[in-house]
Amino acid sequence: MASTRDNLLALHKTLVSISCVTGNEAPCSDALKAYLSEHGWTVETQATGPGRENVYAYLGSHRKTRVVLNSHLDVVPPYIDFSEDAENVYGRGSSDAKGPMAAQIIAAQELVQESVIKEGDVGLLYVTGEEVDHIGMIKANDLDIQPEAMIVGEPTENVLATGHKGAIKFTLTVEGLAAHSGYPHLGTSANTHLTRILNRLLDLSLPSSPILGSTTLNIGQIKGGVASNVIPAKAVADVMIRVATSVDEVWHLVQQAVESYANAQTGKGEVQVPKISLDKTNWFEPVHCHVVPSFTTKAMSYNTDIGAWKHPLPAGAYLYGPGSILVAHGENEFVSKQQLVESVEGYKRLITSVLAGKGKPAE
Repeated sequence: MASTRDNLLALHKTLVSISCVTGNEAPCSDALKAYLSEHGWTVETQATGPGRENVYAYLGSHRKTRVVLNSHLDVVPPYIDFSEDAENVYGRGSSDAKGPMAAQIIAAQELVQESVIKEGDVGLLYVTGEEVDHIGMIKANDLDIQPEAMIVGEPTENVLATGHKGAIKFTLTVEGLAAHSGYPHLGTSANTHLTRILNRLLDLSLPSSPILGSTTLNIGQIKGGVASNVIPAKAVADVMIRVATSVDEVWHLVQQAVESYANAQTGKGEVQVPKISLDKTNWFEPVHCHVVPSFTTKAMSYNTDIGAWKHPLPAGAYLYGPGSILVAHGENEFVSKQQLVESVEGYKRLITSVLAGKGKPAE
């Protein structure tokens, strides 16, 4: 009989060896459907877009389970193939999030084999699009399942998260007037105004939380202009804020900063007053998780699919898994084999503790 380690590493290798960058999750969902069906799970799929499917599995015919184990199928680009040495597994998704996914599945299967869980106790939900727009979890709200609790698998280094930050994604656009750069008074530089506004945003005093820490702002992309000898007519910045308090509070500060700058441009004598627009494209509130005894706990600075689940979870949301977020999107993404194996026992303790009603809100 194969050991936990053998079963886990074999499944993990299968999953990491498949390229499933966001938008192309089908190869991974197909492999997962086949594996779970072969191991006795009832498997359903849910379309989330052309060629994209969530995978939902449960024991027998009782599809509404008390606890749902969840992670995401997609990975960030570029795909990096599987490799390993004696201590670690490398490759895209090895940590985020094929490690947690494989460990969850092995943990659930061992609890079934040990007669610890039964039909109606645990379901498995693996979704598309977490790395971009959370479309898989958004669609999963329509599955007509009402779990008491959800255990989400992300790289936490086998620490149980007390919560994680929310997020605001927005686009800042400035439209000016093109002109020859030798005659700047005949134009309005969109780039100049954009950089001034961004500096105001960087100087904001953003709120913090005693549990989740500081709210932080990242200017992810800046695009503007066509050539160095042309006054740029349009400039665009994509910005993401990791929110520690509330979306409304932080967004109000952003709006105030942008509006005060825009209002101050009237009457400054430019040939054209810049047109400034602010578009909030995606946002999720911070998440406060539940915890159970005997686990080390810590708040996480990233966000997950938990915020996209819109139904009540009376027994709480839990966030746990092997691997480190610090390497998750890098060129040397990896997970320790030892940490993978240890996470199986962690998931088993977590599942049984939640089913026994031992979870409580983190403080």
